[in-house]
Amino acid sequence: MLLLTPQSLAPFVTKATGLDVSDNMVEEYNKSVREAGLSGKMAARKGDLLAETLSDDMLSTDLFDFDLAIVSMSLHHFADPAMAVKRLGERLKEGGAFYIIDFVPTDHHDL
Repeated sequence: MLLLTPQSLAPFVTKATGLDVSDNMVEEYNKSVREAGLSGKMAARKGDLLAETLSDDMLSTDLFDFDLAIVSMSLHHFADPAMAVKRLGERLKEGGAFYIIDFVPTDHHDL
C-alpha cells in the first residue's frame, strides 16, 4: 500500500491541506505532521465534500485554487466516487493536476 505521509510530501510542497471525514484520520495525520516538525506547512481538517449541502467550512476560500489534489487509497471507500472527483476537481486552479492512487477491482482489469 502506498501511503502519502507528511515526510514523503514535504520536500515537494509549500503548503498541504489534508481533508477527511474521520476525526481519527485527521488526528493521526496531524500527529504525524507534529512529530515530523511540519506543523507550519501541513495540516489536516475534518470535512465532507460529499455532503448534500456543503458546510460553510467546506466553502472556505482556503479550500480552493490548489495546484494539486491527491486521493490516495481511499476513493474506493467513497459512496459516490464520481461526485468526489467532481468536487475535488472544482477546487483545482486552472492547469492544476489531480492524481488518484487506488485499487481497481479485478473485474475491471482491462481499464
